[in-house]
Amino acid sequence: MGSASVEGKIERTKCQNAIYLAEYLVDTTEVKSQAIGAVARHASISLDAQFTVAITRHTDILKNGDVIKLIPERGMLVLPDITAIHVVSCVLAKHGKILLVKRSEKVGSFRGYWAVVSGHVEKGDRPYQRALREIHEETGIGNPRFISAGEIVFARDKNKVYAVHPFLFDVNEEPKLDWEHTEYQWILPEELGNYTTVPKLREVVYSVIHR
Repeated sequence: MGSASVEGKIERTKCQNAIYLAEYLVDTTEVKSQAIGAVARHASISLDAQFTVAITRHTDILKNGDVIKLIPERGMLVLPDITAIHVVSCVLAKHGKILLVKRSEKVGSFRGYWAVVSGHVEKGDRPYQRALREIHEETGIGNPRFISAGEIVFARDKNKVYAVHPFLFDVNEEPKLDWEHTEYQWILPEELGNYTTVPKLREVVYSVIHR
């Protein structure tokens, strides 16, 4: 059988597993059989040319009403209406506490939310170099000491999926904030729940501090 793809929409608030998606999307017995086998073995979501992630680990990327295309022979779900945005998140640590910064009303997203130092990974950037640049631009700190990098964390916001590259740095000075933030706090990681933060910030922080 040649290459086949099937389009559909998710009609449950949260997909439980890839096999359910295959059963829902595929109508014919022949294609359904191939789809269930392929998706169950190699279940993945294609976000862009750079990242394909396991659906069994990242079902929260999928939302009710998403248009998706199932490619059975590749075990892949393509989300044509979703934009993948790659960002770095820099967890700055000092004396056992981490730096939280409050996003200003001048930024493009998550205004008024608490976050760590972050920024978009531009074309041609290497995430680590972008992280150093964002730290310097947003805090004025020039010599952070690299500690670790965490696994990419995926965060969904409307029609965007953020692929977050987490980094942990040790610093020994106070930040001098630029226009992107209005205030800062040094907090213990376990205090994150006391703040209204950008999506998945706890996962980002713990991906680097508990390695």
